[in-house]
Amino acid sequence: MLSAREFEDAVLELEGVRIVLRCPTNQSFPDYNYDRMAANNATIGEWLDARILHRLGGVEVAVVDGLGASPVRRMKLSTLRNSYSD
Repeated sequence: MLSAREFEDAVLELEGVRIVLRCPTNQSFPDYNYDRMAANNATIGEWLDARILHRLGGVEVAVVDGLGASPVRRMKLSTLRNSYSD
């Protein structure tokens, strides 16, 4: 099990995507145990639905782009990942 901060960090390390969980910092979540990052051509919404939301038990999650904004769910992960290096 991971704390909220550890879960956020695990997602960032593997996926190259910054998320913020809206919950107490000591709340526990299942391990983020994927071996490879999600495909660049997947949308944020597809990625959230397939890999993130079912692990959170209803906890609100925000995806944050390189400018600190919340991108739309239809944005491609490649575009989101590129926003961090601009």
